[in-house]
Amino acid sequence: MRTSLAIEGNTVFLFFDTGCIHCRNEMVLVGDNFDQFKNATFYLVSQQDKSIVDEFMNTYGQKLKDKPNVHVLLDRNYEFLAKFKPVQYPALYVYGPDRKLKSYLDGENDLNSLLTAINN
Repeated sequence: MRTSLAIEGNTVFLFFDTGCIHCRNEMVLVGDNFDQFKNATFYLVSQQDKSIVDEFMNTYGQKLKDKPNVHVLLDRNYEFLAKFKPVQYPALYVYGPDRKLKSYLDGENDLNSLLTAINN
């Protein structure tokens, strides 16, 4: 199944692992400050099973679950690693409306770093 990506604003891919403490912290940080992220669509990408990701989202991403511009993607074929080549978890990629990479962050980031990467 193919999913069409947002065509306006920035597109954010956040690659996470449910067992990663940094991913947990960053997911909570994004959720707690979601109203500060302007005109961005988020794609949260994980390679874990749906039940594990659902539990993670219920615990750490609960403030993001019902947002219309947040989508959880399960990478069952492990394609994200091969195509995006993240260095560590979490890995955040921000693409502009022109589909060009604007920013890449890895590891746990503070709010200012996330705001700068996602809103610019």
